[in-house]
Amino acid sequence: AAAGSGLGEAWLTGNLGMALIDQGQVDRGIGLLERALELCEVHAPTSAGIGHAMIAAAQLDAGRAEEALGAARRAAAFARTLGSPTDEAYAHALEGETLLVLGRNDEARTLLEGALASALDHGDTHAVHRARRALGRLHSTLGDHEGALVHLESALAAAVEDGLRSEATAARKAIAGVRERAGDFEAAYRALRDAVDPPPDTGSPSEERLHRSVEEYLARFGPRAALTLISASCKSVHDGVGDRWNPLEGFLTRRLDVRLSHGLCPTCFKAEIEAL
Repeated sequence: AAAGSGLGEAWLTGNLGMALIDQGQVDRGIGLLERALELCEVHAPTSAGIGHAMIAAAQLDAGRAEEALGAARRAAAFARTLGSPTDEAYAHALEGETLLVLGRNDEARTLLEGALASALDHGDTHAVHRARRALGRLHSTLGDHEGALVHLESALAAAVEDGLRSEATAARKAIAGVRERAGDFEAAYRALRDAVDPPPDTGSPSEERLHRSVEEYLARFGPRAALTLISASCKSVHDGVGDRWNPLEGFLTRRLDVRLSHGLCPTCFKAEIEAL
């Protein structure tokens, strides 16, 4: 009973940690993940590798790459000891992504290509997505934007097919980054817009989620690009050849305090664009 109780506490603690991280309370969330790992090591030692991987992913997202590298390597060691090639592939994908963040590109490429091959062999979709996204980032860092898009668009197609919405969102955001670095701002905006536009069965995205996406877009592309691309979208909707007015664009206009002067028309933003 005690073991079962301890395992249950580990599960609840880990889930609470992930929830806090999702809400932006990263340090508290990682602290709870570390507590969950301690409980696993006592009550379910074979699950400890997963705990290390979760901590590594959270630390990497928080910009704590050196710590993430150690956690990813511990996760890989656990997986190797247990003889779990899928868990090992995911851990190596994390490790490779962390090495990439640290600027150790050659080591990152070796690990990521190996992780991708192993994940494809063993059917680990999460490891495939993580490795492909990181390889896309690597190619883009080296100036090979087309090579980056091969990996990222493959990751996106697989995520959509598998119904993995969070993976699809991450792939679209990565594609937006590559398109932006390649100078294709319109394609970058479309990719980022798609990342926050919900599937038909999920209803409208929350205001908080859209607000975060707006701030991300403005930080990445700047207000001039935002207004220019909104104007293009206005025209396509007005002419009946584009998609419906996207919620993200509405939030962008409000965030930039833009007033629509006479309906959906690119001239609505003429003065604002010229003023930037």
